Amino acid sequence: MDSSGGTQAYAFIADLYDHVVPYRERPDVDFYVEAAKLSGGPVLELGYGTERVLIATAREGFEIVGLDVSP
Repeated sequence: MDSSGGTQAYAFIADLYDHVVPYRERPDVDFYVEAAKLSGGPVLELGYGTERVLIATAREGFEIVGLDVSP
């Protein structure tokens, strides 16, 4: 049995996620960066995927750690 929980099936397209229109145009990054500002940090992002929220939050000066089941 594969211990990845099925996440390996999508590994070959992970680099494309942020270029697909529904993902690219989502306003959630601003929401999460604002939440980090309100919290004062540090931040833990669960399921950080392609790091689009993680990187934007770090660029705002917050200490952030990401945890994801996918390599």
